[in-house]
Amino acid sequence: MSDPVEYFKEHRLQAMALSVVPADGSGGVYDVRVYRLRRPGARDYSCQLTFTPEGIAIQGDITPEGNNGSCSRGKSLGWFVGENCPDHLASYFLTERWTAELAQKQLERELSELVDMEWPWKGSGRAYFAERDLLQRLINGLIGSVSNEYEFYRDCEEEGYDLSEGVPGWGYCPTEVALLSAIQRTFRRLYNES
Repeated sequence: MSDPVEYFKEHRLQAMALSVVPADGSGGVYDVRVYRLRRPGARDYSCQLTFTPEGIAIQGDITPEGNNGSCSRGKSLGWFVGENCPDHLASYFLTERWTAELAQKQLERELSELVDMEWPWKGSGRAYFAERDLLQRLINGLIGSVSNEYEFYRDCEEEGYDLSEGVPGWGYCPTEVALLSAIQRTFRRLYNES
């Protein structure tokens, strides 16, 4: 995915501040700030950011993890408009899961490390080539036909890949991390401009 922040370049920030009085009559005011990132004159392909004393919710057509929205407990508007790297944001809003893209990157990293090792390779040349070919077959399977963690796990077992450290491919989906980061960077820019 190219940088999704480009997608938001025409979006504008619409503020909708609310003050909510608790219905139980306990007194006080519960401040809620709601903002919508949207294209001028349109409501589709927008996202709404809601900031409450309990945390942040991101909802709408364009959100990480689909229309399920993303929430972060205990974080504030001030934190959200600060400097936040994509992985840091992901740890508060996204759920780790298996993706073929992450599995492919991890296996490619392992293959690169293997190839970069000084020759003679630790062990026999035969073992080196067997390991290299194993990694390449698993990568090719991910590119070609593997669509879920179970299929990949089964392929790893059948090929004899060492699963003692878990199935490669767990983490935050790179596409969702990029989208979350684009929403935050766009919001931060527009919020600071207003």
